[in-house]
Amino acid sequence: MQRQRPAGVTLIGALEIIVGLIFLFAGIALFAGISVFTSKELGLDSNSFEYKLLAGPLGYVIAGAMLALGIAAVIIGIGLLKGKQWAWKTAVALAFISIASDIITMVIQSKTSSPVGSTIGIIIDGIILYYLYRPHVKVYFGKSAEPTPL
Repeated sequence: MQRQRPAGVTLIGALEIIVGLIFLFAGIALFAGISVFTSKELGLDSNSFEYKLLAGPLGYVIAGAMLALGIAAVIIGIGLLKGKQWAWKTAVALAFISIASDIITMVIQSKTSSPVGSTIGIIIDGIILYYLYRPHVKVYFGKSAEPTPL
């Protein structure tokens, strides 16, 4: 018997793939653009934080991390669409990590910036967690037996 994918899983999987593609393109653009960003013609001061960040090895590390995150996000999105248990576990873990990082960001930046972005992130990740733990979603990922109607 074929399991039917819940609509929310389709949405989360598709968004994960889209975010992954954005990270992939951004990583490629950063790799390609580091020499442009650090050229004298662009006008970045060689003493500026941006120049030092991009011109050194850290610029390539950031670009490589963006590529790796992009590839991982696309794979996770495909796994979610196919109902793979590892994708469910990874999506849950990443949502918890994202909530924790948003809370840390709110605490660290409490005096310098608005907590609106972090608050929205916490709400979105909370909704994703709630949804991924719904009984019919867990059934789709093979995490529990088919729920019996009351």
